[in-house]
Amino acid sequence: MPARDLRGLTCPVTVLAGQYDLLASPERATKPVSMLPQARVRIVPTSHFLPLEAPDVVVDELRSLLRRVAAVERARELARPPARDPIDALIPPALTYGSRLRT
Repeated sequence: MPARDLRGLTCPVTVLAGQYDLLASPERATKPVSMLPQARVRIVPTSHFLPLEAPDVVVDELRSLLRRVAAVERARELARPPARDPIDALIPPALTYGSRLRT
């Protein structure tokens, strides 16, 4: 995995690494994401062919990742300010909902 600055990444991330992988060591595969708040790292007792050696683990982790992404999206949706009604753009600010008309 090339060295990159991933600090701006805010979405959930899952990294699976084979404990006995001679081509991509677990340390090298997991280090770039280790400081990300949404990162999940799992070292599996396999070699480089993790999807062939542990397909159930891969499927479980993908399902978990999809649930985590959905949870983050729900949280972001709840944190968004409510959408304004398009008619509000036609009403002067002094007359919008919740305001008082000053005379």
